[in-house]
Amino acid sequence: MKVFVSEEELQGLHQATVRGAIEGVVGGLAIALPASYYAHRTFPAYRALPPQAKAFGVILVVGPLFAIQTERRTVQFDEAHNWYVIPSS
Repeated sequence: MKVFVSEEELQGLHQATVRGAIEGVVGGLAIALPASYYAHRTFPAYRALPPQAKAFGVILVVGPLFAIQTERRTVQFDEAHNWYVIPSS
């Protein structure tokens, strides 16, 4: 466990976390919005759904991608900056 963390490391972790969050939201929207548009144009049953149900469908895609990508970027930062690799002999 690392107890002493510099401000630079905290700032770097914050930047990695924000970058992952933005990537996750943009990626989720890039998948969910075209899929919703396609479903709206193609399926009458989807067209009949209330807007709240359609928004919930988008959230079901964006939310997990946001969380997963944020965690991936955080772990990548942690591995790159805080893990010590023992050199092999």
